[in-house]
Amino acid sequence: MARSMTGFGESELVRESLRCRCRVKSVNNRYLQIAVRIEPADEELEIGVRRFVQDRVSRGSLDVSMKIVREASGTERAVFHERLFDAIKPALAVTGALITLDGLVRAGIVEVLDEGHEAVGEDREALMSCVRQAVEEWDQSRETEGAALARHMHAVLGDLRAAVERICELDSGRVESVTTRLKARMTQLLDGQAVTEQRLLEEAAYLAQRWDISEEIERLKSHFTAFKELLEGRSVDASGKRMEFILQEILREVNTLGSKAQDPRITALAVDSKVFIEKLRQQAANIE
Repeated sequence: MARSMTGFGESELVRESLRCRCRVKSVNNRYLQIAVRIEPADEELEIGVRRFVQDRVSRGSLDVSMKIVREASGTERAVFHERLFDAIKPALAVTGALITLDGLVRAGIVEVLDEGHEAVGEDREALMSCVRQAVEEWDQSRETEGAALARHMHAVLGDLRAAVERICELDSGRVESVTTRLKARMTQLLDGQAVTEQRLLEEAAYLAQRWDISEEIERLKSHFTAFKELLEGRSVDASGKRMEFILQEILREVNTLGSKAQDPRITALAVDSKVFIEKLRQQAANIE
């Protein structure tokens, strides 16, 4: 199934002493770029989040943001940093400054800790669950948009195939037309002298071989089948990059076909085909 590179998902975790809002959004990018922002910073959690999302996406610019709020547990304890206090005691003795608890806290000598903050490791699984929910919603949004893109691309592919089918119809009588024009031209060049049937057939065969577009048409049909399989998710290597590669090959065949045809009607259809190819290329750039 085709997935768009553009998507959005979010989830919220609410517990007695822990709240978290996680948002995941992505936009187009030829390569994979992942940005993880967690407030307050938590390096271990960030590594876990990054590893998790890397397994779910192959290209695109992805942004994961988490805002975590831990409520006070109501259980606090004080930590006295004795070495720091010993370092400033001489200065206190000289100045005769009054020692207060508030002053010790401001100086960092006494630190008041919330016991609940020591349970960060226990919270990580809950936080990762919040991330998984946001990523799941983001993935679903990509599938929804990818399905819409696939429907549009199916329609454009149909227009492209119709143009090539019309080229096939015009090509069926092209050799006879070339022969007729060649005979008239040779007669003109030979100043009205009769042109032998053998000479005419030889020249016509040479030009027919030179202007033959049957191989290009067969390759185009093969590319159309492969592209359709990618759109329908029936190919093992279904990806936007693969689509872009096939479209390059289709464009190559159409350019060759247009230059060899020597028929203004086929040339016009080749130009139309290139417009359809460009539309498909723009949409393929949105597919992961």
